Amino acid sequence: MKISFIKVVFTFASFLILIHLNSESYGQSCEEQSSAYQSFYKHQGSYIPDNTTAIKTIILDFHIWQSENPDSLDNWDPNNNVNHYDRLVEIVHKMNDRCEKLNPPSDPILNPNDEIDDIRIRFEVGEFYDYQNNQRNVSTSGPINFINHVKFYHPNNYNRHHLPIHITNGVSSTIAGLAATHVGFKDLSKELGVTTLKSGTDDPLIIMHYDDGFAKHLLHEVFHNIGLGHTYKTEIGGGDDTRTISDLDFLTDVFGTVSPGLIEFNCSPVPNNNHVCPHDGFWGCVSDTLGNSCTNNILGGTKSGSYLSPLQIGRMHRNMSFQSIR
Repeated sequence: MKISFIKVVFTFASFLILIHLNSESYGQSCEEQSSAYQSFYKHQGSYIPDNTTAIKTIILDFHIWQSENPDSLDNWDPNNNVNHYDRLVEIVHKMNDRCEKLNPPSDPILNPNDEIDDIRIRFEVGEFYDYQNNQRNVSTSGPINFINHVKFYHPNNYNRHHLPIHITNGVSSTIAGLAATHVGFKDLSKELGVTTLKSGTDDPLIIMHYDDGFAKHLLHEVFHNIGLGHTYKTEIGGGDDTRTISDLDFLTDVFGTVSPGLIEFNCSPVPNNNHVCPHDGFWGCVSDTLGNSCTNNILGGTKSGSYLSPLQIGRMHRNMSFQSIR
């Protein structure tokens, strides 16, 4: 089947896709029981983009939760909202640079010619909101908690067509952020968003004060919203990608293939031979060092994160085509 995307108008909660199907197409029906759905539309591999695929753009609204004390050193650029905005624009620019040009995988499984350079997804800065709220400033709550607070107390700052990013000074010893994620790709009602915290497990203040790290971190969390899970075993918080080989969304181009069943997380990968492991992940792991236990996958939780596999990219495009992802 050949699909030519003529036009895509996409915001976080709406899209318009006009598809021309040639004479060898599966037909117009993509109902769940149709042969077209079963053999093509439900599969993440059917949506792997190329350089003719229309770019989908997600608009990000930033909500910055600060101390009520205007002189607090915890505040992000105190009393200077212009710098806030300029910095966020630069961070989103770095996110788009990475989306346009992925790095090759540190632990390749595919032929290099089968890899994807441009994921055909981009981000724009929407609105910027600055709040003075001591309780929220130090909160480590998930995004739904923040979204509900904004909808109740600041309803004019809520836009269901945009993806909200809530930035706090909350400190966690185990995580750098939280994302609401979909289970499957047909849940049209779930509201999504990101909370990003002041510090993570390995590198205090890395998220707030290091723009490259902030951009990689936001990509990791936003990609959770579009259906990607961790490629490493998460001890706290969950969010792992499927490790069941028979699962519809199993990533053969990340984990490889072994005998049917579950891929065990408790393996000891070595360079160029860790295809069937979900890989260890921690921010400080460098994926190109001898004897490392991580990869440079963006969902791998390391500061080397700069790669996505074709099936990961295809899954995001499928999810953005089947649902509003809100």
